[in-house]
Amino acid sequence: KWLDPNKPIRKQLKRGSPYSLNFRVKFFVSDPNKLQEEYTRYQYFLQIKQDILTGRLPCPYNTAALLASFAVQSELGDYNQSENLPGYLSDYSFIPNQPQDFEKEIAKLHQQHTGLSPAEAEFNYLNTARTLELYGVEFHYARDQSNNEIMIGVMSGGILIYKNRVRMNTFPWLKIVKISFKCKQFFIQLRKELHESRETLLGFNMVNYRACKNLWKACVEHHTFFRLDRPLPPQKNFFAHYFTLGSKFRYCGRTEVQSVQYGKEKANKDRIFARSPSKPLARKLMDWEVVSRNSISDDRLETQSLPSRSPPGTPNHRNSAFTQEGTRLRPSSVGHLVDHVVHTSPSEVFVSHRSPSSTQANSIVLESSP
Repeated sequence: KWLDPNKPIRKQLKRGSPYSLNFRVKFFVSDPNKLQEEYTRYQYFLQIKQDILTGRLPCPYNTAALLASFAVQSELGDYNQSENLPGYLSDYSFIPNQPQDFEKEIAKLHQQHTGLSPAEAEFNYLNTARTLELYGVEFHYARDQSNNEIMIGVMSGGILIYKNRVRMNTFPWLKIVKISFKCKQFFIQLRKELHESRETLLGFNMVNYRACKNLWKACVEHHTFFRLDRPLPPQKNFFAHYFTLGSKFRYCGRTEVQSVQYGKEKANKDRIFARSPSKPLARKLMDWEVVSRNSISDDRLETQSLPSRSPPGTPNHRNSAFTQEGTRLRPSSVGHLVDHVVHTSPSEVFVSHRSPSSTQANSIVLESSP
């Protein structure tokens, strides 16, 4: 759960002390060139490196080795045969359950980065990390109609559905008209296709109200940040503000467009800072699903009738299972969300064509900046 900057922290921490708060990146930019300050890129670098180490961000073996070599170049500098003796990476951990031959692969790649400064190595790290399948995806857990666990991902391009580690559906923001929820039901209203007579409404049954609202808020925030030039202004009408049913939550921080512009105007590109050395960590097997589940939220989403496939006319993206080695058969990234369209049978979809306005008390129409 993310802290709301507009509310006092003490009102958001309802459980007993001691409290543990983590400083994290919330919105992952699609291009590191948008990050104007070296210090900001360094914070992104630290976040992604930690996510890969803990298993939160799955990474293929070869890509993980390349990323680790950039991290080593950033911290140790150029490879020196007289100083970097065999085993010089033995105190470092880069991935869960790190095999012994992984260090040799990193050392081999490290030798190819001679001349890169720490800032350049970190930029290359970010440029490589952004191609990962799950880069920038915020996951919420759910269950399908067969009571099997699936994951709902929210990211810069839209909403994703994963089942058995395979991407089953992608719903781009452009295809979504409205997102709404009532009690523990979450709804996605899709834009009408040419061959359809009405808009399609997908219904999700969650385990509780709080989990449902967390998913809805994540969608509102990601859509506003990545799709709008500026946040929607708050309602000024007194009666509309106090007598309108439902959540009044709106994302009010800077959007990506505003953040980039602010960085160009106000960035301190000459900031001097000290990089922190990596802490050697004990290597142990960490199951990705277990680690991810614990790192996302205490509120898990569940459903008994969640669609595993899209309705007619909506994009369907299938990708191979996440693996530690080997290449994906159908590569995709944050920047390639509309590729590999596959249309499937609508028979497996839980769909209601009822107008959401009569059922949801909390809703927001998704608009896009021209």
